Amino acid sequence: VVQVMAGGAATWFENQLIPITRFGKLEDVYWTYSYSPIDDDSAPNGVGGVLVLVTETTQQVLSAKAASEETDRLARLFEEAPSFMAVLRGPDHIFDIANAAYLQLIGHRDVGGKSVREALPEIAGQGFYELLDGVYSSGNAFIGSGLPAMLQRQPDVPPEERFIDVIYQPIRGDDDVVTGIFVQGHDITEQKLAEMAAAASEARFRRLAQSIPNHVWTSLPHGNLDWFNDQVYAYSGT
Repeated sequence: VVQVMAGGAATWFENQLIPITRFGKLEDVYWTYSYSPIDDDSAPNGVGGVLVLVTETTQQVLSAKAASEETDRLARLFEEAPSFMAVLRGPDHIFDIANAAYLQLIGHRDVGGKSVREALPEIAGQGFYELLDGVYSSGNAFIGSGLPAMLQRQPDVPPEERFIDVIYQPIRGDDDVVTGIFVQGHDITEQKLAEMAAAASEARFRRLAQSIPNHVWTSLPHGNLDWFNDQVYAYSGT
């Protein structure tokens, strides 16, 4: 006030914390306020008074803080999620963000601000570009299970086969128009390889069991028989 009365310029303060006592206790209160000179040529310094405009902004400030804290919490959850996640923007599928699990899947390359076609050129011809284009244009989500993907996870090294469960979920704006795609999934390569190894082992067992002249069968844990080789059927006639 003294500064303005002395001929200084108007001042403006936004969302300032100024605790006050009300309802019998001290409260943290936020204010936006201004001091403006009231011109008076007959007064010293040409200022006859000060116009004070004050608005309490406590609720707005607290709401903004809560929203910021929630955004930070969601960002931490996104980054630390065990499943891979990415947000793609626009029809060219530009990477907005990708979490640590996604970067681990593709080999920790820098994808920020790049299109999928630019960031992951090795997946051309594997159908993923087309799937993303279809989700963006149709607005329908895509869910894939156990999809093979050849990824070059290290520079100057041939692509390696990974298996993924993936969801491409369209992101819509307020006008319900698709603006991007949310990518979420799991790298199930180890699980898939174990299943393939078990299937190969089972096939080897069946071939061996069919090649010997003995009767061979298998049973479930509760004792019910669930498989017989051909010699059992030939012997029993059933």
